[in-house]
Amino acid sequence: MEVKVFKFGGASLRTPEAIRNASKIVGLYPKEKLLIVASAMGKTTNAIEKLLELAIAGKANVADGSFENEWQQLKDYHLNIAKELFPPGDEIFKTLDNQFDKITIGLQLNGDYDMVYDQVVSIGELISTSILAAFLKKDFPIEWVDARKFVRTDSTFREGRVQWTETETYIAALKPVLENKIIVTQGFIGSDSNGKTTTLGRDGSDYSAAVFASALGAESVTIWKDVPGVMNGDPKRISGAVSFEELPFKEATMERR
Repeated sequence: MEVKVFKFGGASLRTPEAIRNASKIVGLYPKEKLLIVASAMGKTTNAIEKLLELAIAGKANVADGSFENEWQQLKDYHLNIAKELFPPGDEIFKTLDNQFDKITIGLQLNGDYDMVYDQVVSIGELISTSILAAFLKKDFPIEWVDARKFVRTDSTFREGRVQWTETETYIAALKPVLENKIIVTQGFIGSDSNGKTTTLGRDGSDYSAAVFASALGAESVTIWKDVPGVMNGDPKRISGAVSFEELPFKEATMERR
């Protein structure tokens, strides 16, 4: 089955114009079977991390609303994007309200920091893909898919290791859907055997795209980002990081298998 996997990074979805551009890109491939993996928009992950750190440090509290300014800024950022893309009263606004309520609930969780982190920070991807999928539905047959039901990992929170046998079985079940619809799903996130959300490490969305591609036997992965290629390391940490214009997706998964 010849499937193309597209991955849109956070910077490539950070504005209404960027989302419109993503739609134009999808429109260039009318005859292809597409699965789209998307990151959280802009600096959303950083913003949710800050909220979580404030809550845990006791400097912000859900009950007294002392984190409200940061939380509202994050919500307004997404609402303002949605307002430019959708008419008033569109179902997407209810979806966004529900997802931001989940962030509020997540900030009240007790337990291991890494576990709580994954339950809260992962919502950024759910928000971005909800907006992207809703916008693409205006012009294309779209199926929004929760990646946590398909990418199965161990319980190493924040650095989940993919359980390949289960993951390949679950993702293969998406093939009939791809015959008639474009799938939109999340990068970065999965779930463990207990149903807890896990994340694959910062910048794990590229890896997610490679996981879906490998399990589907896809023809290719195309990463739409604001950089000219795929790097072999974080240039902020590794001065000698090298950029590749092309990289087989099976190689992209090797280091984490």
